Amino acid sequence: FYCTAALPVSSASALAPEQNEIFQILEILGWMTPNYNGDFYGSTSVTRAALAKIIITSSSTYRGTVSTTQKTSPFKDVKHTFWGAPYVSAVAQAGLMYGYSDGTF
Repeated sequence: FYCTAALPVSSASALAPEQNEIFQILEILGWMTPNYNGDFYGSTSVTRAALAKIIITSSSTYRGTVSTTQKTSPFKDVKHTFWGAPYVSAVAQAGLMYGYSDGTF
């Protein structure tokens, strides 16, 4: 699963207008957010946690199932303090993504 551009948001002038608009829409929808430097890194592989966030935030059915106060994780390799833990838990509880038989995500 890949996006098409890997340019920092701060260099929006280097983007074609339609590319800049796409990133703005994805950010407004909450499907993709830049990192702390303002970069989307759109050409890198999407992690399972990032895909979990995209699935949950893009679904009106499951968007409300994210718990930011959760103190446990359904997978032994996903700490409850990890930014993606609420989304990983939500997709697992919804049956949309699964972990491995050894209890890892």
